[in-house]
Amino acid sequence: MKEPKKLTDISTVEGQMIEYDLNDIPDLPLDVAKLPFKKYSEKDLADTCLDTLDGVSVLNIPRPKTPAEEEELVNKFLSGLRKLFDKEDNWLFCNMLEADMDCCAQCNSCSAACHLYEMSGENEMYRPNFRSEILRRIYHQYIKKEPLAKWRYGDFPLNWKTVVRLGELSYRCNLCRRCAQVCPIGVDNGMIAREIRKIFSQEMGFAPKELHAKGTELQMQRGSSTGMTPDVVKDNVEFIDEDYSEITGVGLETPFDKKGADILLIHNAGEIMAWPENVAAFTTIFNAAGLSWTLSSKMCGYDGVNYGVFYDDTQTARIAIQHMAAAKELGVKKIVIGECGHAHKALTVIADRAVPYDMQVPRESCYVTLNEIIKSGRIKLDPSRNNFPVTLHDPCNVVRLMGIVEPQREILRAIAPSTLCASPNLLPAALKRRSISVIVASPIPSCERCVESPRERKNSSLAAIVRSIRSSSEPPVIPQIRSPYCRSLPRFCSRSTRNVPLMTMASVAPCVSPCSAVSSCPIICVAQSCATPMRIMSFSARVAASIYSDITA
Repeated sequence: MKEPKKLTDISTVEGQMIEYDLNDIPDLPLDVAKLPFKKYSEKDLADTCLDTLDGVSVLNIPRPKTPAEEEELVNKFLSGLRKLFDKEDNWLFCNMLEADMDCCAQCNSCSAACHLYEMSGENEMYRPNFRSEILRRIYHQYIKKEPLAKWRYGDFPLNWKTVVRLGELSYRCNLCRRCAQVCPIGVDNGMIAREIRKIFSQEMGFAPKELHAKGTELQMQRGSSTGMTPDVVKDNVEFIDEDYSEITGVGLETPFDKKGADILLIHNAGEIMAWPENVAAFTTIFNAAGLSWTLSSKMCGYDGVNYGVFYDDTQTARIAIQHMAAAKELGVKKIVIGECGHAHKALTVIADRAVPYDMQVPRESCYVTLNEIIKSGRIKLDPSRNNFPVTLHDPCNVVRLMGIVEPQREILRAIAPSTLCASPNLLPAALKRRSISVIVASPIPSCERCVESPRERKNSSLAAIVRSIRSSSEPPVIPQIRSPYCRSLPRFCSRSTRNVPLMTMASVAPCVSPCSAVSSCPIICVAQSCATPMRIMSFSARVAASIYSDITA
């Protein structure tokens, strides 16, 4: 097995740098089958740079055939890199990127926090700061052209292999930004990886088809990332209304394109296909509360997804502008973001940077809206419908990135008859009794890799706590979890590179609520897309269940 020993290996090593077997990947505490790994054909290897890095390709960059093509590849990369550090070309992230180029202390705190690095068997190439340091040296030597760059940072060779491998390395990251969370000086390796992707997409024309052709382009052409057109969406919502009217005994009617409404609700379009109870729940709640609200049938106006966030500022802006245009056309007072953590990030934090000021429309999280409905007494709740243990799974995008912590907890306190806001050391007794609703009262999600460092997780994780409760009749001795990684700092939680086997296997674990191991515990999960393998009920559906007793049938 070839393993890089130093940074310059990315430019000098011949052939494939890393070879790995999926069977060598550490086992996960999940019932996940080994992914099939199809070998590339000889023609594929001859035409594209598939065997350059680790035998997996996301970008499928054509293999240069001549020295001129090799030089062109390098020049395009440098051109894109210059634009990253031009405030007119990269006004979204230029200042932060410049700071990250100068501040890394090479302490490797980020490596200990990276689940991908851990799952790779702690391979040097998958350190968060490995790709960042490569870009840093290229920047100082070839962009800033500092007189002492070679002496200060080392002479770094730049060729087509460097470019191709760096592009692929940028997708050996799921942009969770846990590395930024633990960095003592705040270097954001996740953002650096995303900015590298931007060079390849915006300047060089290389992007994963799952994000581009089947993501942003599909959304702009058809209206949603799922491919559903406006007519299909309206038909599906009408069917959901009819279906859940029969289930609840209450006539549901979802308004579309209502001019002058107070609220434009934007779902993740995937919910209309796979999570119809979410759509029905919001209709139930908003109608019962007497709100003035509507959905939009305008292109992109019914899908809060924006895959441009993962790789391309231009695509990000195109879709975000469509979201705002839908709200402007209807004349609503604000946009309420449905139950999707990614949509929260895309429609607020990122859209604030990508959309011109005059096109901005006020936006609000559905958790804030639902909390206001309950506090105002607009709906009559039936807490007896929730007389069983409940677990809250916080989405990283909502909690750490946006700081929305208390609304969802206040809602659960209102709809559950006996709610305990517990610290981790109180969980065993609570779960043992099985008679109360349990909420982890921390801005830290209940998924084990988000709560603890990899080193601590093996002995003190919440998953281990739950397993010990199930296997023993005696209350286990549980240490208080005090991890240095539990800081409420911004981070993303995406799984945009699921087509990469190593990435897929590594990225599943951070999105799993360990409390799902308690078989009798119905799960409330506000990040349903991160927990589809589990038995869950969405947040909005549980609130609706407190209004109408038959909705859970």
